[in-house]
Amino acid sequence: MAECAITGSIDLSCDAKRQVGGVKTKVWRVSAQRGFSYTTDGSGYLSALAFVEYAGLVTLEGVQNSHSGGAVPQRLEGGNLFYQHDVLVKTLPENPTDDEVIEDWASGEGAIILETNNKEFFLFGADNGMQQQSDGGFNTGQTRNSDVANTLNMQGGEKKLPLRILDTDYATTLALLESYEI
Repeated sequence: MAECAITGSIDLSCDAKRQVGGVKTKVWRVSAQRGFSYTTDGSGYLSALAFVEYAGLVTLEGVQNSHSGGAVPQRLEGGNLFYQHDVLVKTLPENPTDDEVIEDWASGEGAIILETNNKEFFLFGADNGMQQQSDGGFNTGQTRNSDVANTLNMQGGEKKLPLRILDTDYATTLALLESYEI
């Protein structure tokens, strides 16, 4: 069996040690998974997205400290390895139109972009998309202090960790993502 060689090292910087957990309130989702492609630069950062006609990024707002994203390596009995991408999106819909947006997110598949509290952007499900899992949903709660947010539990499988998005700097990257919004 071929051995997978390790070709790099990680040097831990002071900036890497000073990170804040969590993500910002806005979540972006690709409106049509088969309707986009991406470009990476020489450093491995995703630097641009391209969409087919009528496709782009749709957004969903939540409250601070409500969303999360991550990736877990999955080693299967056959020996293959992939990364399970997980994104938890929570929002508070107010009307039937908002409910329809949640239903569209839950029934479709698409890549999801999160902005961390460290001014970093990650694309989850870049090649295979993310799909709603059986859990999550809406609950009125039992008491006044119950969590009544509508929860989307999105999951996908990819060959790599979530892609880091960077176009020059933070402000330029944020403006780029906002320019893709439809």
